Amino acid sequence: MVEKSVEVLTPEPDDSALTQRRINGTAAGTGTAGAEKDFADLLAGLVKAEQISVDSHFFEDLCANSLVMAQFCARVRKCDGLPPVSMKDIYQYPTIRSLATALAAETPESESMPASEPAETVTPVSRKAYLLCGTAQTLIFLVYCIAMGTVTVRGYEWVSRGSGLLHLYLRSLVFGSVAMLALCLFPIAAKWILVGRWKPQEFPVWGWLICGSGPSRCWSTPTR
Repeated sequence: MVEKSVEVLTPEPDDSALTQRRINGTAAGTGTAGAEKDFADLLAGLVKAEQISVDSHFFEDLCANSLVMAQFCARVRKCDGLPPVSMKDIYQYPTIRSLATALAAETPESESMPASEPAETVTPVSRKAYLLCGTAQTLIFLVYCIAMGTVTVRGYEWVSRGSGLLHLYLRSLVFGSVAMLALCLFPIAAKWILVGRWKPQEFPVWGWLICGSGPSRCWSTPTR
């Protein structure tokens, strides 16, 4: 089986051809028929065909491959009047008709989306708030490290007091199992205890709610 990608990727249309196709795409509007014609013209140039059917399968009927279709997507993006096409769309809608219909159905949704609300005014945070928040986070981290270190040292001392190799092994097994079980159960317990008390509300990023984990800590997007 001879690869066709070498032949179809060699010729490059000149700038005048791309400009003309871009103009055609703009004049065609967002109609499905216009998009089908523009897609067919662009793809015909890539597969070296004078005319192709809008119901022809890209890979089975036109013998195109992923490289050819990637080049097709790139040229479609150069046409201002055509909706952008991705490789996911190519594989999901492998004919020009189905591709144009799907893109035409998606276009009104994107155009009907409400305009984004103006950005809220950001209130500058004082240097004191930065320092207090950073200090609180550092203290919490240090307390966590000290607690983990203390547990590890106490566990080592308890294991080392064992007499005999078998006794040491059994104590190590017990301590390791308990430690692993505690590390696995602690996040689960924290989730069920804390998350259930979170309330939807706004809070400043550099506030005490970020530093602590009290019952009033919320899950909504923080403000800045």
